[in-house]
Amino acid sequence: MQPLAFLDFLTSLYDPHGDPHAAGVSALAGLLANAAGLESHEIQQIELSARYHDIGKIAIPEDIRRRAGLYTPLERHTMEKHSEVGAQMLQLLDFDPQVIATVLGHHENFDGSGYPASLRRDMIPLGARIIRIVDSFDSLTHDRGYRRACSQRRALDMLRKVHYRYDPRLLDIFHEVIGARWTTPEP
Repeated sequence: MQPLAFLDFLTSLYDPHGDPHAAGVSALAGLLANAAGLESHEIQQIELSARYHDIGKIAIPEDIRRRAGLYTPLERHTMEKHSEVGAQMLQLLDFDPQVIATVLGHHENFDGSGYPASLRRDMIPLGARIIRIVDSFDSLTHDRGYRRACSQRRALDMLRKVHYRYDPRLLDIFHEVIGARWTTPEP
């Protein structure tokens, strides 16, 4: 079995939101990376990183992964390990180091308040900064056990309220990309 097929199989078994969320984040990451002017090989790496950004969740106990309410502090700490576990898994499967670094850093915040290493600004890989934005957006626009989905407009407003978590240039580009989707007539 190929590594990608194996990871897809694991995701489908162990992550309740995995397949649709991974696909949504990957598609949005590709849109944002393209709009930011990245080269095609960089876009492909970011899309691959986005596809497996949450693969480490398969190592999180099921009762936490499938929790319907808010996490306790201990459960939150356990969930926060998923980016490190995911990066370790990808490293064992000989993924590109940039993909591994992107998966590891996808919960780092631009202001340094994220995890696992409290990186800030340009210390965060560009792909991780892209995924940070689109992962938040995709999560907000889909139902979760602890809250209902909100509209895309509301999600963008919510991202703006916590703008310090995100690369400001990329967040502006993302707003333009998503806003253009509202003004473009459907085929």
